[in-house]
Amino acid sequence: MSRRRATIIGGFIVLVGIAVTAYSFEVARNNPWRVKTIKSNQKSSASNNAPQAYLHRGLLRPDFIPKLNALGDRLEKPGKERLTLVGTLTSAGEAQPSHVVAILEFRDHLYLTISGHGQAKVISFDGENPATSVGGSLEPQDLDLVETLVYDVTDHFLSTQTRGLATRSLGARFRIDDGSARTYVGPYYDIYEVNDKVITSPEPRQQRRLYEFNSETLLLGRVCYQIERRGQPLKIETDLGGWFEQSSQQLPRRIERLVNGSSVFLLTIDAATVGPHVNDGIFASKL
Repeated sequence: MSRRRATIIGGFIVLVGIAVTAYSFEVARNNPWRVKTIKSNQKSSASNNAPQAYLHRGLLRPDFIPKLNALGDRLEKPGKERLTLVGTLTSAGEAQPSHVVAILEFRDHLYLTISGHGQAKVISFDGENPATSVGGSLEPQDLDLVETLVYDVTDHFLSTQTRGLATRSLGARFRIDDGSARTYVGPYYDIYEVNDKVITSPEPRQQRRLYEFNSETLLLGRVCYQIERRGQPLKIETDLGGWFEQSSQQLPRRIERLVNGSSVFLLTIDAATVGPHVNDGIFASKL
C-alpha cells in the first residue's frame, strides 16, 4: 500500500470517528430517557433530604401490609396528612370531663388542646424533641396522654418498622383469657414486641412495647408495656375500640389507658376529620 493511500484511509477513519462521536453526543443530548433519568435521580435525592411525611409500604414486612390496608390510605396519599380528633376526656379523680382537640400528622406529630375546669392547655410535640405546653406546666398525666396518642397507635407502630426498630413476632391468634374456656368467642390477637424510645419528656426512656392486633379485623386492639414511676413498676395497657370509618379511614372511637388494671383516663372521640397538611408551624418544639 502506498504512503498516500494509507494517509487517505487514515484520514477517513479519523473523520468517521469524529462523526460517530458527534452523533452519539447529539443522540444522548436529545434522548428523553436520559432527561428522565436525571430528573428521577434529582427527585430521589430531594426526597431523601425532605422530612418524612408519608409511609412507604415497600419498607414494611409483608405481614404488615394487610394491617396498613385495614387502616386506610391516609399515611400514604397526599391530601390526607392531617387527622383531627375532637373528643371528651374523662379522667379518674376528676368530677367533670375535659374537651380535647388533637391534631396529628405522620410521623409522631401532635398538637393537643385540653380545655375544662376553667382553664385551657395547649401541648405540642414534634416527634423529635420533648413536648412543650402553653397555659400551664406539663403534668405526668399530660405526658401520659401524649404518649398514648402518639406511641400507642398503629401509625407509630408502622413508622417503627420503616425505621428498622428491633421487632419480634410473638405469634398469632392469642386469646386474652387463661385458655381454659371451651366456648371462648374472642377476640384473638397477633402480637408484636417493639423496642422503642419515648422522647416526650426531657428524660427519654427505652421502652419495650407489645402491639396486639385483632386477628380478624387486623386493627390495633391493645398496647401493653411496663414503666417505673417513683420506684414502683406500673403495668400500662391502652385499649382501642369502637372502630369506625371516616373518609375511608378506620379510627378508634374509644382510647382508654389503664394502670395496673384500673382506668386512669378514657378519651371518647366525638368527631374526626381527615385533610391536607397545613404549613402552620403548630408542631414546633417551642410554642
